[in-house]
Amino acid sequence: MEAEKNDQQSGPGYTKEQIVAYLAEIEEKVLGSNEAYLHSVLALDRILRDPHAGDLLDDNLKAQMKDLWRKLKSAGIKLADPPALFGLPENFGKEKVEEVKPIVGGSE
Repeated sequence: MEAEKNDQQSGPGYTKEQIVAYLAEIEEKVLGSNEAYLHSVLALDRILRDPHAGDLLDDNLKAQMKDLWRKLKSAGIKLADPPALFGLPENFGKEKVEEVKPIVGGSE
């Protein structure tokens, strides 16, 4: 009982069992309704932002979340792949930044 009380005081967080149930619910909604897409993205984001996500998300859960993420993208939602699931892009840190020159003068 005391452990539960301490867990509640430490802020938001999930147990592994809660994540499994939450992902099952998200998957059901993603496959069942076009109107649930935004809620599904927000739910996945919430799991990824959980302070204990690194400890709770094993390879199977990450694979399930990747599959859901890809389904959302294939439905036409423009999403950037989260590094926690897909790793960093190959060009990370190598992006070419073009210098923007100020416009001096101008046509009047």
